[in-house]
Amino acid sequence: MANLSACQSACAVSLFICLCVDDGDLTASAVHASRFDYKSRPLNCMQAPADTPSSELASWTPPPRPHRRVLHGRFVRVEPLEAERHCDDLHAAFSADPEHLRWEYRFQSGFATRADLLAYLVSIETSTAAYYGVYVDLTTGKAAGLGSLMSIDQLHGSIEIGAIMLAPSLSRTAAGTEALILQIRWAFSLGYRRVEWTCDPHNAASMRAAQRLGFSFELTQRQRHATKGRNRDKACFAICDGAEWAAVDAQQRAWLEPTNFDDAGQQRQALSTLTAPLLRCVAAAEPSAHSNANGQPSGAPLRQRRWSEDEDEVRWCAGWVTPPRPVRKTLSGEYVSCVPLTLEHAKPLGLAFNTMLDSPYALWDHLSDGPFPTRESFNEWLGRQSVSTDPLWFALEVRGEECDARGLAAFRCVDEAHGTIEVGPLIFGFGLARTRAATEAVFLLLNWAFKHGYRRVVWQADAHHAASCNAAERHGFVLEGISRQHRVIDKRTPIRDPHLPFSRDTAWYSMLDREWWLIHHALYEWLGSYNFGPDGKQKERLESYRDRILARSDGGGGNGRRAHAKRTRDE
Repeated sequence: MANLSACQSACAVSLFICLCVDDGDLTASAVHASRFDYKSRPLNCMQAPADTPSSELASWTPPPRPHRRVLHGRFVRVEPLEAERHCDDLHAAFSADPEHLRWEYRFQSGFATRADLLAYLVSIETSTAAYYGVYVDLTTGKAAGLGSLMSIDQLHGSIEIGAIMLAPSLSRTAAGTEALILQIRWAFSLGYRRVEWTCDPHNAASMRAAQRLGFSFELTQRQRHATKGRNRDKACFAICDGAEWAAVDAQQRAWLEPTNFDDAGQQRQALSTLTAPLLRCVAAAEPSAHSNANGQPSGAPLRQRRWSEDEDEVRWCAGWVTPPRPVRKTLSGEYVSCVPLTLEHAKPLGLAFNTMLDSPYALWDHLSDGPFPTRESFNEWLGRQSVSTDPLWFALEVRGEECDARGLAAFRCVDEAHGTIEVGPLIFGFGLARTRAATEAVFLLLNWAFKHGYRRVVWQADAHHAASCNAAERHGFVLEGISRQHRVIDKRTPIRDPHLPFSRDTAWYSMLDREWWLIHHALYEWLGSYNFGPDGKQKERLESYRDRILARSDGGGGNGRRAHAKRTRDE
């Protein structure tokens, strides 16, 4: 618990309570949507941020993709997957778990026959999205597990070790652990800056395994997946390169030393003992009031939210229907309209952006795109975005201003299969920034997403961009955590060193369907004309409306995560 306390003491306001595995008083990690001063550092009380707010990457180049290569260890060999050659061994090994209990937290459900397993192995062998390795136990010479390097992002130097399946004969053995260590070590040797581990937060074994290997907990993405008829959150862990990986690597190698094992092959010192002091944050499996058919903790059954005709009441029904993808259709409000982007918006947008600040380049400083030194370069970029479907861009036309476009907004990272969508980037120019029209633009996007059945809306921000982080909280998004070294931003601006890319930590925020009722009504009331004076200034803050509605609906207290109560007609 000492390591966690050191993290917490670095921050004046606690955004998270993150539990230690050995702490009997805490049973779950809790997220608090309290206000927070993002000008103070570090941003996340659970973990230290990157070495500097925007760590420069003087000599880094994007790494290659993993390729077909055999990795040799003392206990295990990791071979490139060959479906036909490895199928018999893997089927025999997995058959030791006839109830398929080990597959409950996977997206697959186990394979009853060799033919079923072979079809699956063939599909992943030819996949370009992930590189699969088969774990061959050197004691038996038989394949008894597999895992992949996946979520490969060469541009930003990020990769994930996942889709791991160990047969009972390989679980809780030195060979099984070494197989994972070999793949992690290989990823860093290729030049990746960040290796991730993600899992269902109800999966206690996977949560422990991540931290045992030296992965530090970063965040839990709420309602990230819809699978097997249930909601599934996503716990995210990471190891970053540099001093962090060097320390973890040293302890992994020390654990694998022959002197750490007795004549019977039993470890003398546990790997978790060696890596525990290195963890920036720890987390235990989350308890659940729900369980699957085998009695294992799981997410809640999926439900579909239905609005009443006057949108004054929300009803829930069993099941969930995949929502449609967003389309190029105008979303109209009282103060602003979100209009599908075209090249006709180039001139008014260029004017709004160039007169926004003393230095128009600063508008793009925390974004992956821009700035644009010439009108031609801006128009070229805008032309590409106008035909893009993900992100799907909208020009924000302010009413009463001859419908001039004053900003841009987008839906992106659309994953309709799991009901998740992201709002952003949001780029507000002169005449739109810090106005009720800007807030209404966000309201229109959120309203479309939730009314069409999305379960989760995401807001990402540079963790050191105070304005974006505060705006997310103001609109009712809940901070989930920070992904360290998440992106590499490589662009030339007068603000940054023109020769060096920099590393960006990403703050993750989310809003859930069960929270939207509260936020919807708060935004709707705040946007009313009665809340603004003749000078256009607000009389009450948005947060005040949200707090008052929450108190009216469930007796007060809590945060966005408690927005479960529904409003009744006689209220």
